[in-house]
Amino acid sequence: IWTTVRSTDAAAEAAKRGHRLRTVFLHTDAIVRLFDVHREATVHMHTAERLAIRRCIFVAKSEAQAHEHARAAQAQMPSIVEDDIIAGTPTQVTEQIV
Repeated sequence: IWTTVRSTDAAAEAAKRGHRLRTVFLHTDAIVRLFDVHREATVHMHTAERLAIRRCIFVAKSEAQAHEHARAAQAQMPSIVEDDIIAGTPTQVTEQIV
């Protein structure tokens, strides 16, 4: 089971239940805190980390076009934070993901 969380309490509860953790629409520092809480709560379980981040990815022929698409998406969905965006040419996006 994958559980989407946005708070440390939810991350701890997901760990307690043995669920995998997923998060979205948060700044990187908040995600790090959630993952740390989950890791601490599962350290005794000796299981592989099961953590995921969902990102908004914008790919275009030029970096400028990709960022333009990202800004348009943010205008429609203000919950998309800068840390949640990966944008650029195919090569740039690949480098950011890998």
